[in-house]
Amino acid sequence: MRSATDDPGAFDRTLTVLTNHRLLTIGGIDDRQVDLAHEALIQGWPEFRTWIDARRTAELQRRNFEFRALDWVAHGRGARGLLDRDTPADA
Repeated sequence: MRSATDDPGAFDRTLTVLTNHRLLTIGGIDDRQVDLAHEALIQGWPEFRTWIDARRTAELQRRNFEFRALDWVAHGRGARGLLDRDTPADA
């Protein structure tokens, strides 16, 4: 979520406030995944909605790659690559 130009201290303080108020949840590997805990955050913060919309495609691509990587590992890391278009990992 944080970009290279963001102030790390301000970002961390904001993240802490939003998680303490249960608007965001933190989890995943090394607590690096942030999820919305409440729809009110999107409805009540128009700029946040703009950020979400702008990053939606990239997030969907990341999730697809993560799924394909797990599938590839589960199928024995076959000869096919992770980036092969619409091909099962074990083909």
